[in-house]
Amino acid sequence: MLGSPEALKMILNTALLSLSEDMPAIGRELAEGDVRAASRRLHGIKGYLPIFGSDALVADVLQLEQSSKSQSAEVLAVAYAAMGPSFQGLLRDIQAYVNQAD
Repeated sequence: MLGSPEALKMILNTALLSLSEDMPAIGRELAEGDVRAASRRLHGIKGYLPIFGSDALVADVLQLEQSSKSQSAEVLAVAYAAMGPSFQGLLRDIQAYVNQAD
């Protein structure tokens, strides 16, 4: 689906950069009550996460993005915080794969 190993590495590097920036930004936006901004970021993540994320994490992101249409920032922040360890594990896995591919 992704083509060559080089293409996969490029996609993973892009995802690593994006997630490293978006994850803290979503937390800040929810803390500030800006559900719309957090939802936009979640929507972007939802688009590419199924390529390499676990089924559970993909389902959690999908649920959170859907909930952002009707839930308060406070409720979303709690759910997002609970996903933190999964996101951190994904970042570690991506980084390890990219480093190994070098």
